Amino acid sequence: MTGDEGFRKRFENAVLRHAVLRERCADLFERYNHLMTTEGKSLACQYMLEIGQHELREFELKVELRRWRRRVELRQKAINLGQEPNLVEIESRLDAEFVEYQKQIARYVSEIENARSYVSAPKLTEAQTTRMRVLYLDAAKRLHPDANPNLSDAAKRLWVQIGEAYKARDWTELEYLCGIVGEVIGEDVTYAETTEGLACLERENVRLEGVCSQQLEKIGELYLKVPWKYEEFLSDNDAVVVRRSELLKSIRSLSEQVETLREYWGKEVSA
Repeated sequence: MTGDEGFRKRFENAVLRHAVLRERCADLFERYNHLMTTEGKSLACQYMLEIGQHELREFELKVELRRWRRRVELRQKAINLGQEPNLVEIESRLDAEFVEYQKQIARYVSEIENARSYVSAPKLTEAQTTRMRVLYLDAAKRLHPDANPNLSDAAKRLWVQIGEAYKARDWTELEYLCGIVGEVIGEDVTYAETTEGLACLERENVRLEGVCSQQLEKIGELYLKVPWKYEEFLSDNDAVVVRRSELLKSIRSLSEQVETLREYWGKEVSA
């Protein structure tokens, strides 16, 4: 093989490697995005509706029980000091002491309401979902900033818009935005078949290999976090039933304790 033939073969291999790496990066970008916006959301909603709403009720009752105990404690403290308990002041103090608990409850309620809205919202067909993923995949190959570091401002804005449309599951908008990618970015970057061009291409391939490795790590890390760590649990129906039974038992017990303190308070205050 002559020197020219060897160079040409090396250049062709680098070009092929570049194309494969860009496809691989785009695939990983799309996979990560799908996990974040679709699979993760579905898992979180499933957990919230099967288990989370019972965990919320248990937490609400624990807070209520704690508040009743604190209410009784503050009233008794005033009596021990020879003072007439000021019930209005006691409630104001409790409101201040329990404000963070109420914020936690409000956040949890909001998450459950969002889960219910997500589950009841109209769903895309399987064909539409597949189409959206393909459109995003093609756009990621040409617009994702990690794979395309020299994008224009217009291209960067378009990429943000595409991400927002995908997250909102707006199929019509996504198809339109992906349809104008070529107009916005023009021709893809090419490398001159020269020694300098080959060097640039090989450096870019090394960079893309690093991007792929980083993206794989990010995907792997997701599975160690909520809500993906729920996946195995939710797939085990027996485990779900056991956990739900535990929560319902706890809720019954806490409800009885709250009612006991409420009755005690009513008798003490009216005495």
